[in-house]
Amino acid sequence: MILRICALLYKSVLYNLLSFFTILFYLDYTMLLIFNKCCVILLDYPLGGSKTAGWSVIIVVMRICLFTLLALVWFPIVSFAQGLDAFGNEFINVQTKLEVRPSYPNPGQVVQITLDDYAGGSFGSAINWFSNGEPIPNTNNQRNISIFAGGLGSETIISAVLTNPDGRVETITHTLRPLYLDIIIEPQTHVPDFYVGRALPSFNSTIVATALLAGIPDRPADLVYTWRVEREVLEGGALRGQNKISFTVPRGRSFVLSLEVADATGAVVARRSLSLPSVDPQLRFYEVNDLYGVSQIPISSSYRLVANSVSILAVPYNLDSQVFNNPDLSVWEVSGTEYQIPGNPYLINLSKTGDTALFDLSFHVRSLSSFLQGAEDSIRVSY
Repeated sequence: MILRICALLYKSVLYNLLSFFTILFYLDYTMLLIFNKCCVILLDYPLGGSKTAGWSVIIVVMRICLFTLLALVWFPIVSFAQGLDAFGNEFINVQTKLEVRPSYPNPGQVVQITLDDYAGGSFGSAINWFSNGEPIPNTNNQRNISIFAGGLGSETIISAVLTNPDGRVETITHTLRPLYLDIIIEPQTHVPDFYVGRALPSFNSTIVATALLAGIPDRPADLVYTWRVEREVLEGGALRGQNKISFTVPRGRSFVLSLEVADATGAVVARRSLSLPSVDPQLRFYEVNDLYGVSQIPISSSYRLVANSVSILAVPYNLDSQVFNNPDLSVWEVSGTEYQIPGNPYLINLSKTGDTALFDLSFHVRSLSSFLQGAEDSIRVSY
């Protein structure tokens, strides 16, 4: 206690006095320069002589006023900046709080809780943790603890009770309300029906994102959704009841989609961020059999024609669906000669025209308005 009083006296008296007289010296020096300049201009005589005796009296009066005014203004400002009242008592209370990660946990998820006390106000205090009033085992005097979030829609009140050496007790609480927030990503890109994977986004393609929220009494139509791609807020701001949104994939190999959900009062109830990939469209060739249909094994770099004729299907992967359905450019090339195929532009029929042959078969599909939305590849055909 004695050390604390000494520290307060040092902050509120010594520091303030040093600062006060330093400022007073510079103000007084500036005032003397101004008055001396006025005497030279008006009286053609520097300050200090018999002709400026009246000015010296004015300077004494001005010094008294300057000292009084500075004392009335300076000390309250410095004391307030230090968090002290007029008597040296601390009145600014740096609030101790609980930092919870993740801030909005899923049911059953491990939650890290940290006693955030960067000001050191809890130094030397005994720390006891409670969950809904019950002591949490093996957590006494720990600043970081880990617990499991409760079930969907449950509420768990986590309390940290600090007992200072002087016997003062402080309780900090945080309420955990687990909920589910899932974001369903539907890239509007093309993959074949037999593909067992999922379509991936590609640059300038469209994505439809849908938010599914459970564990909160509010209806989805009453909630306010703020969607972001990287730092850009979609649709120009928060949208009420809009748990579904579509957007265009930005440049780069990956990007972050973020969602913040708030209730009608503006209180945030959930947040979620996803890192999504962005890939280049690719092209694969498949043999089409009249009896078995499309082979599910792609043709490698070469293909040997055994029958008299064959149909080859070019299949783009992760190409924007709009470009796939209505391409600006779709061209087959056989040994450098271009062919525009009527009907299905992705299917070409090849027939033998002699005993032996070796040629390159290539296909190119692309959007002319979005040049990166396109793919091309080739194989070598022989018979």
